[in-house]
Amino acid sequence: MDRSDANGYRDRLAAAYRASELTVNELWLRYFALGGIIGRMEMEAYLSGLMELPPLQHDMLALAINERLDEIAPARAPYLPVDPPESVNRETGGPAANPVTSRRTPAEPDTEN
Repeated sequence: MDRSDANGYRDRLAAAYRASELTVNELWLRYFALGGIIGRMEMEAYLSGLMELPPLQHDMLALAINERLDEIAPARAPYLPVDPPESVNRETGGPAANPVTSRRTPAEPDTEN
């Protein structure tokens, strides 16, 4: 990856960091908990564009930020429930009983055969 691509990824990571509403300390703790190896000052320098990071460390920062963004994401719009067709038994999900044969009482003879 050339330098301009790397800078573009870093810039997008920095924008996501700002949207995460995390402090530098909070982000660093999350990053460190994931196994990150750079210090807080190096992380801050990377976010400011003052130094480069190995790709794995960038990705660990991205993971920490993305996990936070998942936590604060607004509620998703619910889908309406789908009513099963009348031919489906609502309790079992299987085929519904035949309305003609299911209304017979046990005392009635079986006239279908």
